[in-house]
Amino acid sequence: MNAPSKQQAATELASWLYQVHPELFAAAYLAARTARATTLGDFSDILDSVGSGLSSVGSGIENAVGSVGSWLTSSQGLTTLSSLGTAYLNNQAQQNVLQTQIARTQALQSPLAVTYTQTANGSVVPVLPYSSTGVPLTLSGTTAQPAIAGYVPASPTVLQSLTPGFSSLNWSEYLPYILIGLAVGVPLLLLSRS
Repeated sequence: MNAPSKQQAATELASWLYQVHPELFAAAYLAARTARATTLGDFSDILDSVGSGLSSVGSGIENAVGSVGSWLTSSQGLTTLSSLGTAYLNNQAQQNVLQTQIARTQALQSPLAVTYTQTANGSVVPVLPYSSTGVPLTLSGTTAQPAIAGYVPASPTVLQSLTPGFSSLNWSEYLPYILIGLAVGVPLLLLSRS
């Protein structure tokens, strides 16, 4: 299975936001339009988007998802999304899920199929389809059983196990820069010592 491109991973994250956190998607859409208008020096887009709300999202959701996805390919987009998540998401579990999704996007991985369910006591918990996590899901010697038919809770431990770490960096993207740095740096270091 090939890793998605940067644009594809970001667009998949935007699509997940639209489906699971529409209020956060709307804020990201406005931030993306604002960033684009600021970059282009055209503030009429900002005024139009504020005046009409997100009516254009309803008529062109694919364009809106693509626009947010393009914006999320930038580090500014992902950083802003993280800040928006803190402002819009009302519990730590949702914020943990968003941070996992952002980390996966940065590592050129597709977002997890996380959704939310309400427990008997009224709290909202993130869940993953059981099939996407493996059968059975074993983490640190414990087996997570589906809390509801077909779903497993997306606990911090589960999310941590599915969050890309340092070893999952796409080194091929950085390898030319590392080699150039070594090719220039090593001779300079040797010259400075002689």
